[in-house]
Amino acid sequence: MIEKGGTISARSCDGEWLMTCREFIDVLSQYRDGELAPRHRIWADEHIARCEKCTGYLRGYERITLLIKESVERPDASGEGKLPEDLVQRILATFRETSA
Repeated sequence: MIEKGGTISARSCDGEWLMTCREFIDVLSQYRDGELAPRHRIWADEHIARCEKCTGYLRGYERITLLIKESVERPDASGEGKLPEDLVQRILATFRETSA
């Protein structure tokens, strides 16, 4: 995974810099949180504009994130509403692994 502030080794294609699918997946949470450097954000935006697979992956990630938030906001019958953070992170990690 690319660390916050790390570099992305984009590849050149027809004179344009493109982010790979793997690179996009690696920075997805930073992309969603608005934490990417401006040029990396541009590369990510350009990548998802051209890549149906990553556009679908992004939609799935956003849906999972929404479902997790909804489950926290609507407690179950026991009155417990908050999912443990480690569970949330494991769910997201599993999604990344199975969708890559």
